[in-house]
Amino acid sequence: MTPPLVSQQDAALVGSLGYLMLDLLFTWESFSQCPKPIHLWMFGSYGMVIASRLIVMLPALVSGAQGGPLFVRWRQKSCSMRMLSAISWWLIAPLFVVWSALGASWTWQVMAQAPELMPSSLHIIFLMLWLCMSMLWVMQLMGMAMWTVLLEHRLRRAQSDLAEIEDDDVRERWGEVGRLDEYTALPVAMAGGGLTPAEIKGLAGVGCCSEGETEEDCSICLNALQAGDPTRRLGACG
Repeated sequence: MTPPLVSQQDAALVGSLGYLMLDLLFTWESFSQCPKPIHLWMFGSYGMVIASRLIVMLPALVSGAQGGPLFVRWRQKSCSMRMLSAISWWLIAPLFVVWSALGASWTWQVMAQAPELMPSSLHIIFLMLWLCMSMLWVMQLMGMAMWTVLLEHRLRRAQSDLAEIEDDDVRERWGEVGRLDEYTALPVAMAGGGLTPAEIKGLAGVGCCSEGETEEDCSICLNALQAGDPTRRLGACG
């Protein structure tokens, strides 16, 4: 069964926040006596969350394909996806963080100075709940940012290591191993440790395949050795 292009959770979230924005517009004047325009903050934060979800949903709606995880993948293949990822990271995310901090300040001032000027106690409860959710989203964004930076650092380090050991023979057998397009191509062993390029190049046993050895197979690539192929014989492991 083919999964839906847009998840029900995203559709429900966008629809619910759209309704809350409309409700705020109808009750806009009832917030006029508050010390701070807390209704403006709520309206803006609803809009930012809707915008962030629409950016994730847009590729699926336009192309009919599943959209990629924009907030945990900087290396998008298409130009349009790279642009959407940049908007998400460099515009919406920092703006939401700053806007949430401003909302926390305004909420504290309203609650400290004149909570009775809020339209109703239900509005106060909902305001506090939404502020808590906003703070949780901010922490989630910060966590995703740190995780993405870590993945990007590991990917670049792996690319650098692979580029150092890549030569004509490697490219002929396996292609450009030093070119990694996304995090799923990250070699687990190299990302977590292992020999450095300098240590690999320093291994003993480098030689050249002779005519008498052409019947042997390489234990790594499983291809038959040809006369003149560069080889390296390693000692017993373990």
